[in-house]
Amino acid sequence: MTDSFDEIESWSNQAEATAAEPEEKNEKGSKVLLIVGIAVAAIVSAALIGVGYFLGADDSASTVSSTDQESTTTSAESTPSKSISLESMTATAVESIAVDGQPHFVASIKDHTIEVAGRVSSEQEKATLEAIVGGAFGAVTGGDSIEIDPELEPLSWLEGSLLLMGTFISENSLEGTLAANNTDAIMDMSVPRQENSQIMESALTQLGLNVENNAVVFSELLGPEINFSFAGEALEITGELPTEALIDEVLADLEPNFPQINANITVNPERYAGYGYTFMDRNLAIVKPLNGFDISISEADFNITLADAIAFEPGSAELQPQVEEFTSLFVQSPLFIQSSIVITGHTDNVGSEDANQVLSEERAQAVAASLVANGYRAEQLTVEGKGETEPVGDNNTDEGQAANRRVELSILN
Repeated sequence: MTDSFDEIESWSNQAEATAAEPEEKNEKGSKVLLIVGIAVAAIVSAALIGVGYFLGADDSASTVSSTDQESTTTSAESTPSKSISLESMTATAVESIAVDGQPHFVASIKDHTIEVAGRVSSEQEKATLEAIVGGAFGAVTGGDSIEIDPELEPLSWLEGSLLLMGTFISENSLEGTLAANNTDAIMDMSVPRQENSQIMESALTQLGLNVENNAVVFSELLGPEINFSFAGEALEITGELPTEALIDEVLADLEPNFPQINANITVNPERYAGYGYTFMDRNLAIVKPLNGFDISISEADFNITLADAIAFEPGSAELQPQVEEFTSLFVQSPLFIQSSIVITGHTDNVGSEDANQVLSEERAQAVAASLVANGYRAEQLTVEGKGETEPVGDNNTDEGQAANRRVELSILN
């Protein structure tokens, strides 16, 4: 694991800078410990972010006991009530979690919009929370509604606050609230799968909180599906997302890095996409150096194909410079830093079968070595070569042979 990926470092640095101002003279030592804790929490949270987008399980394969189904599962037709406003949801959660003498924090989500509210004991705690809220959630409503009451206890899970917030968005919370004080947490939300609920509950338990899990599981919902390809100046996008607003959000996230975008994304209200889904778009810039990449993203899969022409010198396993740049950016992305990856080399059928098998293994190993050199942990990588045994194109044509010469990265979680 690397400690230098940009977004998490910037969140921690911002938290340090903003938290430093109010009590600089009296709390230098505690600030240092606080920021170290935030950085550690950020790294842990990045792992959950990567896990949360692509849990790798089919909706039809979700395993929920009959007892759990009765209490926590509802059908896709029984969607959350549209009559409850975001503000009302937040106010109700604050009422349920506010305890005399204890600080509290509430995050609510509805229609892909986040609202926060809270009460803490010091300017330092408020500044730290606000910095991490901004980094984890981006723009929120109620962003200035964290109040200060010096009579309260210090916030016990401040050093793990990014873990709490990152888990809330990464586990595809569809609608509802997450509320916590110093001893308890309440999950009143809808999620696409039982696994999402379980991961959130586990993260809150890690913070030392007693968890009341009222999450509703919508087991019939389909996940988001979106495909990218980049062969020239234009980024090509196809797929299905649940709303027009989410499509606009995805495109807005991509436009700064890809000036020309050809999008054919259709609306399918039967699909879901939690707030954290668009975190993926903001990290897609990692593939910008690869003129010729192919990416497939669905609820369960995230695959990157490195074409032979852009990745290697002809007939060799020597990486082209743009692949080195890609692996450097890939390692910096919180979306992937904890993912397990299978790297598979493939060739066409030109030359001997034995030679192609060796070349496919060497190319896959070269990509893995570049990831490790940039900070990825070797134990998270599985490297294999398939030689000419799994063609995706016609080996009787130049185009088919070119398609078959490739290295595939399959991000498993």
